Amino acid sequence: MTLIFDDHKFPYRVPIACINEPTRYLPSEIEMLEYGEKPEEVTFEGLKIRTAGEDDYVFDTSNYSLVSDIKTMYLDATDRSDFDIDHCIFLFGGKKLDNQRPLYSIFNMDSEMVIIC
Repeated sequence: MTLIFDDHKFPYRVPIACINEPTRYLPSEIEMLEYGEKPEEVTFEGLKIRTAGEDDYVFDTSNYSLVSDIKTMYLDATDRSDFDIDHCIFLFGGKKLDNQRPLYSIFNMDSEMVIIC
């Protein structure tokens, strides 16, 4: 939760996912695929993991990667490789990402998108 203030200096506590502006509204071609169909493999360049009070971490990965793979890369990059990935929670679009979910199945996931940890 993050503390923000309105125009009248009244404080509110909101999730950080509520502060960022949306980057896209319309579904992309990937969301239009039939259930079970896999899109062609694409490399996400500049996928950002943002954490409160730390720098952003940027990774290049495939759309076939699982969320658990991205969590492992993040924990290794931050010298927290001994942490359990179940204790690392990723949010995207205001929703918690499941560990076994491939990136291509995440609604509106694209290069240079920000995942909040």
